[in-house]
Amino acid sequence: MSFVRHGDEVSLVLVAGKRADFEEESKSILQPDDYYVNAKPFLQQDRELKAGAVALPGTTDLVKTIVLARYDLGRETEQVRYVLTDLGSQFKVITDDPSVYPEEDLAHDAEMATTLAENAAELSEYEVLFGLCRSALQLPKYFAFRVKAATSSKRRDLRALPPGSNPCIGVEPPGDRDSRKGRRKSFLYPREAAALLSCPKVPLAWREVYAVALYTYLRPGELRVLTWADIDHELTLMHVTKAWDYAEAIVKPPKTRNGVRRVPIAPTLVPLLHRLREGRADTDLVVPEMTVFGEDHLAKLWRRHLIAAGITRAELHNTTHTHVRSNFRSCRDSGLTWLALADVDATKIMRRAGHDHIQTTMGYVKMAEDLAGDLGVPFAPLPEGPASSGGVLVFWSEKTPKPPVKGHARRDSNPRHAASKAAALSS
Repeated sequence: MSFVRHGDEVSLVLVAGKRADFEEESKSILQPDDYYVNAKPFLQQDRELKAGAVALPGTTDLVKTIVLARYDLGRETEQVRYVLTDLGSQFKVITDDPSVYPEEDLAHDAEMATTLAENAAELSEYEVLFGLCRSALQLPKYFAFRVKAATSSKRRDLRALPPGSNPCIGVEPPGDRDSRKGRRKSFLYPREAAALLSCPKVPLAWREVYAVALYTYLRPGELRVLTWADIDHELTLMHVTKAWDYAEAIVKPPKTRNGVRRVPIAPTLVPLLHRLREGRADTDLVVPEMTVFGEDHLAKLWRRHLIAAGITRAELHNTTHTHVRSNFRSCRDSGLTWLALADVDATKIMRRAGHDHIQTTMGYVKMAEDLAGDLGVPFAPLPEGPASSGGVLVFWSEKTPKPPVKGHARRDSNPRHAASKAAALSS
């Protein structure tokens, strides 16, 4: 097992063995003649390499398998996972890392979403190994605790080591150094949100996701598993009862004791929710797009869309000693700060946010108090604008004649039949 750390990120590589049928594993191998005939010579497979599943050294029944995972120590989340099976002349790779695919396919192609979902399901078979990797990250903390007990336990019979012999002194556990917890969060100004939600370069499906995330200010894990059954029929209240754990890939209770709560829905969001609800069952997810990507890719996609919308404020894109660059969770931070800008009482913000401590809420109030200038109107009506570059009409008023759609529109990552009937988020 090997560790490579860069800032708040740690990549962990584990060489293991998988009990499998060697002949069956070898069936997926591409032989040299199967490769691109017109490829450049240095890109073609070496014909002298033997093609076939490779055994883990020292074994005869285990296929050599390499497990790679990348973790964000600041947020304590698992970012991406890879499993590589050694097939001699090549590796069979399974990953949930969307960055290895073209961005165009990620944003539009439903087949790509299916591929990523299938990969995630196949990766779940290796959860024991990924769990071992997560446990390995805690070894410095574990040994520091055990050695402390062995040198300074109140029971002298348990002091197995002499005082001052702690080899873990100065070795900090993951995430303690350069932690993000002391840095200020980044959020969108209301006018920046309006620019993002009206930008035709951002796919319609994702503008809808961002609108719901900004105006409901739920935690990403809470929004990911929010169903239409959690929203009353009048679309005035949301009942938050559960959250998605990105690290464990399971549904769990909300993060805090006060996380189970009822959150009022902004009236300006209701028209969009009405449209999204058409033809949907109570058990359907409100924003199913969030199930396609992991937390890390959501952050990258968010920042790409900000740039596409011309939102280039430095603190949104760069992490410094005082600020953490924005990610998808910034939608929550933005909404809570907007509540403070709208002079909502701090105790009401605390209840809506599901905070356990008023000090957490006051952090958002302080950020709002530090702002000045034309920031826009919090929770303003969703903007209207022209058709998107992809050929799908968006933010178009019902009273405005719809322009003809030219060319072939690419498939949405999660197409909705109702979207073509109601062309505006605010309709």
